[in-house]
Amino acid sequence: MAHLWVPWRQNHGQEKETGGPEWAIASLGDDAGVFALTDDPREPVRVRGKGRNGSAVAYIVRQECRQSDTWILQSHETERIRVNGLPLVAGIRVLEDRDEILTRETGRIFFSTERAPKVEPFPGREEPTPCPRCKGTIFKGELSVKCPKCRTWFHQRPDMGCWGYTDKCALCDQLTRLDACFRWTPESL
Repeated sequence: MAHLWVPWRQNHGQEKETGGPEWAIASLGDDAGVFALTDDPREPVRVRGKGRNGSAVAYIVRQECRQSDTWILQSHETERIRVNGLPLVAGIRVLEDRDEILTRETGRIFFSTERAPKVEPFPGREEPTPCPRCKGTIFKGELSVKCPKCRTWFHQRPDMGCWGYTDKCALCDQLTRLDACFRWTPESL
């Protein structure tokens, strides 16, 4: 799922302990489609219509597509918001992975589409879906993992761990550790 990297203090409302992470994740969950960027540094992002603090400076809207989601930043406050250092032309911008969103009130926030792999029941499809590792069929409801990068499904049952069989996806360079951290964080900037 897409998420925003927000400064740790903003996400927790307090000073960070020395040596801790500088950034925290504000999830743009799968269950909502519109998120507000607020003018409240303690709550920089929230589901539209929820929460009381801060008014919306901009909205991040998910447009569901068949293969992947598109995330759009919208704002009437074009002078108060920048993306990658540039003003928000016409009040709208399609967000891309690692875009920097800057507002006067909340400072730097980074948008990310990187997903962590997770085990979940396979939702099923009309056609049989082969596992690229074992070449067997993945059936509806079977525990599986969808590669966050290439979006291919793999078995991940207790008796058949195709996803975690090696350290990388069979089709791309995505790491297969289920407890792995994100590959990119703003801390590297």
